[in-house]
Amino acid sequence: MINSSAKGCKDGNAGVWLLISDRWIDRIIDVKRVNERITCLKVLIGDKLVTCICAYAPQTVRSAEEKDSFWDQMISVIGSVPASELIVVGGDLNGHVGTNVDGYDGVHGRYGFGERNADGERILEFCDAMQLIVTNSCFKRQKNKLAAYVSGGTVSAIDYLLSRRCDRRNIKNIKVIAGEECVSQHRLLVGDVVISSAPRKKKRMHIPRLNVRKLREPNVKQEFARLVTDRKDEVFEANTVESKWNAMKKVWQKATE
Repeated sequence: MINSSAKGCKDGNAGVWLLISDRWIDRIIDVKRVNERITCLKVLIGDKLVTCICAYAPQTVRSAEEKDSFWDQMISVIGSVPASELIVVGGDLNGHVGTNVDGYDGVHGRYGFGERNADGERILEFCDAMQLIVTNSCFKRQKNKLAAYVSGGTVSAIDYLLSRRCDRRNIKNIKVIAGEECVSQHRLLVGDVVISSAPRKKKRMHIPRLNVRKLREPNVKQEFARLVTDRKDEVFEANTVESKWNAMKKVWQKATE
């Protein structure tokens, strides 16, 4: 394991770090501690660059200025990651996105937890602006596998995994391990991400069939004949049988269209 941010925050109200299996140490491209609340790690998996961002948003009681500064910095960090790289944002974002989508289609996956608050609204607005999706909300789970924060009588979901919307297919499973604490009060949030270097199969181009039934109508038949006649020289100018046939086919096709 390596620690990407061991010092944390001198004020004792923030601090993030990343752990990574030693099998990936030689594949680490870069580690950047943006500030006491945001740390980035870039690792090469197969031939795919993956940027992992660990974030700790200001708590609800913190000032609006501090929250604005955090989210502005997050926008800057996400915006600097090339589109070719896979992004995984994980951390305690200190907000409740709630159960309902409420206009955030493509951002909220319909399976949230609890009631949305102002800080949860800010999370969704950030995701909408940066083309991200809250992957926690994409999988239907029992409540004990959705709530990642438990303290006394308070049960909520404030820990999230975010990814780009276009990479949604790479996220295969998100769940909370009930009863397992990674730190005090926080349960372990686990995401399965599939990274494939195989090129996508190109979709076969659909060529629509031309509807020739209207040629039965006298006026359409007459117009078709005129269009073919106007371009007859293209056929006569061809030198070989093959080129004459291709020219004739092109004339008929264009007239039919």
